[in-house]
Amino acid sequence: MSMIRYCQPSLLRELQKELFPLMTQLTEENRNAGETLWTPKVDIKEEAEEFVVYADIPGVDPANIDISMEKNILTVKGERKTFHEEKDKENNYYRLERSFGKFYREFTLPESIDGSKISAKVKHGVLAIHLPKAKEGKHQRKIMVQEET
Repeated sequence: MSMIRYCQPSLLRELQKELFPLMTQLTEENRNAGETLWTPKVDIKEEAEEFVVYADIPGVDPANIDISMEKNILTVKGERKTFHEEKDKENNYYRLERSFGKFYREFTLPESIDGSKISAKVKHGVLAIHLPKAKEGKHQRKIMVQEET
């Protein structure tokens, strides 16, 4: 009788949680995998009147963040600069774990976003992008039919 090793489901979930961002990063279109050194964690919440995107971006200067919305695709990109000081040329760090560099994220959202009212704020290292939902019928317009003579 062969023995089959049992792998706990929680271990599989942990492995998936670690590998999924890497696989996503390597397979995203329109992007060179070498450009990004870190990826901010993001939550997207739907509320009654809006969607809110929360992104963890500690240490990122708001001037280094670019947010755009084209059709129903929200793009968030920016850069976290290194905290290493120029005068510290000896590089006598015992441990370096924090990631620095450019980041790029794209999210496909419902087409019911009112692009003219999008706003963003940073508080305590968390970026909050507010995407108000368009009012019913805002995307609709009446087309008048004219009679040619």
